[in-house]
Amino acid sequence: MSLLDCQASDFKTVMEVNVAGTFLCAQRAAKGMIAQRYGRIVNLTSISAERAGVGRVAYGTSKAAVAGLTRQLAMELGAYGITANSVAPGPVSTPLTEKIYTPDTKRAFENMIPAKRLGTVGDVASAIAFLASEPAAYINGVMLAVDGGYLAAGVGVTAGLQI
Repeated sequence: MSLLDCQASDFKTVMEVNVAGTFLCAQRAAKGMIAQRYGRIVNLTSISAERAGVGRVAYGTSKAAVAGLTRQLAMELGAYGITANSVAPGPVSTPLTEKIYTPDTKRAFENMIPAKRLGTVGDVASAIAFLASEPAAYINGVMLAVDGGYLAAGVGVTAGLQI
């Protein structure tokens, strides 16, 4: 929903689900992790946390808040051996997006993504698995974009200039 069309109740609902839900899950998990002095928290945000989009006022704002919450968790939990990071998917092919993306929408995204394809659920899952693993022990407080280079592409690509 756009800023002018978004009802306060809709905005609050999105914030409750995406931000408060993430907060409550992290808080509950952290209590057990602190007792073990070890843990990995991986939140799900979106490239919408960094790149605004028309009609996404509640969603984009909520995902930016999740990115900020993740950094806060990293600061507060790091001394307990707990890392907190987030994964920010870009355009991903899912059962839902398959229903709502038209061929033109898919083509437009593919033209803006340096990898020239939509992401997959497996791409996102692999990033989450890595951040939850021991080799990621010194990665804390980051938002990892899983977007085929979409955020890195910049204005030239979104304006239709060729790479």
